[in-house]
Amino acid sequence: MKYKNISPWFSMREQGNTDYKCRWIFFPFAGAAPSALHAVANRLSSDVQVLIVDLPGRGKRMKEPLFDNVHTITEQLLNEFTALPDLPTYFFGYSLGTLIAYELAIALKEKI
Repeated sequence: MKYKNISPWFSMREQGNTDYKCRWIFFPFAGAAPSALHAVANRLSSDVQVLIVDLPGRGKRMKEPLFDNVHTITEQLLNEFTALPDLPTYFFGYSLGTLIAYELAIALKEKI
């Protein structure tokens, strides 16, 4: 399956369907590009919107400087997340991605 960037921070699985029942956001491990999680993400059905976080210094954003603070990443992702259409959302993080997903969940809970 193909993925397209919908913002600097998210790539989305292209599947033709726009009637989603939920959204899964995948957070790659330290140093990984979004493509590292394509095989896992592609196993989800077509009624699930799939987004993969694209962090600076990785993949298509290789030339951008790295962040050295998870809270800075969380702030940026919080802004991007709140711009998305409202859908039930689930996070899947691996290694450092788990920490980022956790911190984003805490930030979202505090914002509500």
